[in-house]
Amino acid sequence: REPVLICDRCRSELLDLHCADHRDLRHCYFTDLSRYSPQELDRQASDLTALIGQIVDGKEFKNRRRTLRTQLLRVEAELRARQAGSADAAGTPAASGCRSC
Repeated sequence: REPVLICDRCRSELLDLHCADHRDLRHCYFTDLSRYSPQELDRQASDLTALIGQIVDGKEFKNRRRTLRTQLLRVEAELRARQAGSADAAGTPAASGCRSC
């Protein structure tokens, strides 16, 4: 995880930051799932599933497929936790709210 330099205006407008290499994930890959509605989480799950299906098989994309599948599992776990009425949903952010800390 590399730090990303961003201005204050953009920082206040964006929920999660994505570098140029991962810009294509900005609509479906987020660290804090607690801020999204169940409908938005459903959309993220379908977008992740579509992305996983588009990736060519082979060793070259193994890590990307695994990362997207892991995120899909997180989204699905968040949805299940909410449906079960769990107060501690799976996507609750860390106390710092920062992935680098």
